[in-house]
Amino acid sequence: DPGTFSSIPVKLPSYQLLNFYIEYKCLNGKIKGYIDAKNLLNKVYSEVYGYNALRFNINAGMNFIMVK
Repeated sequence: DPGTFSSIPVKLPSYQLLNFYIEYKCLNGKIKGYIDAKNLLNKVYSEVYGYNALRFNINAGMNFIMVK
């Protein structure tokens, strides 16, 4: 209630996610490439009431270690 700022307990439905992560290291670990995919089944769910969580998303990148 915005007028009194009181809270009401809300039970959210349960959910399951399917995520995937893979990385590849080469040159003795000096170069690393990775792919991180989350919510592969594109489920709609909420961790906090009133705020939907991210749907399917993917991150990819590379890390380089440059030391003498």
